[in-house]
Amino acid sequence: MAVPQWQFILTDLSGNILGEITNANTRVVTLPLNQLPTCTFKIPVLHPLSPYLSDPTWDGLVKAYRTSQAGVRSLAFIGPVVTTQEVGDNTGPPMIAVSASSAMWRLSFRLLGTTATGWTMGNATTTYDLTAIVTQMLSDSNTAGYTGIERGTTATTSNGAAGTYWMKPTLDAIAEMSVGLNAFDFEVAPVEPTNVGKAWPQIGTLNTPALIGSTKSNAIFEFGTGKANVISYGRQLDRSNFLNTGYINQPAVSDHSGILSDTDAVSVAQRGVFQGLVDDGGTQWDVLRQQIVNMNVNIRTQARQVISFAPHQNAIPEPLVDYIVGDTVRCRIFVQNIQRLDADMRIWGITFNIDDLGNESPVLALIQP
Repeated sequence: MAVPQWQFILTDLSGNILGEITNANTRVVTLPLNQLPTCTFKIPVLHPLSPYLSDPTWDGLVKAYRTSQAGVRSLAFIGPVVTTQEVGDNTGPPMIAVSASSAMWRLSFRLLGTTATGWTMGNATTTYDLTAIVTQMLSDSNTAGYTGIERGTTATTSNGAAGTYWMKPTLDAIAEMSVGLNAFDFEVAPVEPTNVGKAWPQIGTLNTPALIGSTKSNAIFEFGTGKANVISYGRQLDRSNFLNTGYINQPAVSDHSGILSDTDAVSVAQRGVFQGLVDDGGTQWDVLRQQIVNMNVNIRTQARQVISFAPHQNAIPEPLVDYIVGDTVRCRIFVQNIQRLDADMRIWGITFNIDDLGNESPVLALIQP
């Protein structure tokens, strides 16, 4: 099989190709779970495409294609150019650092509740499936100004209500809706620019399945043992965000009678009290607010474990083929034949580092399911 290859292309906002981004270095594509995908690279200031990237009146898109070891080409990323930074010194040719974000980025610039009545869907007696609420959020955002994102796959989750929101970024609202029990994962999957009769082409599909990914029993990553297909790893235990007694306020209730709370008595007995106020994000529906504080206490009663694996260049299992973001894989760490880790871990993100020769070095961000 061939080595996987990447191709970066610059287009205008309508998706018309302006040229391939050749001679780029420090190419990085980051695909996280339930967060904003990004793409960054650097090109010389005298690059043929630099006039576009140096023009403050220009806006466009970056597309990143990945061709697998089996020769299958797919669109891994598409999104608007967000920042460009030109830097020059005496150590080498001046360069332009470019950063692009997924179409999801545009949801940060659509506000829910721009009138005095605010934005709400449902109440204490009338509730809707959470993904139906998100679908309505997207619809209203597109009404305010087309985002390039259309509705994709959805799932049946728990029922709830949202709001009342005033001047709430849609992306923040969707992220908050996804944290409750029996909620959903979300992504804006990249699609080729497609004319759907709007001001801009569609470049993404908002998918809200109950869970992104599955268990991939054949995707095994091992450091210091067995396959030894991991070249380096990192493991961090972070206790800076402990919470075992959480409170959530309700701004609409001026006498603070709307405060809800949750406590993990086992953690309090073991570690002592760690109190904190959880952000309600403007949500006034008590059931969802209670779920938010419960989830925070459930997750934050112990040290947050963050593990990163850096597989060998172009290694097997192959990313985006044998595993994707959201999948659960087997991870093992041995140091001088002493086991440090042997567990199923969920992939929270994949960062692709592509060198000047086109070799990819993925880094996996892992959490325990």
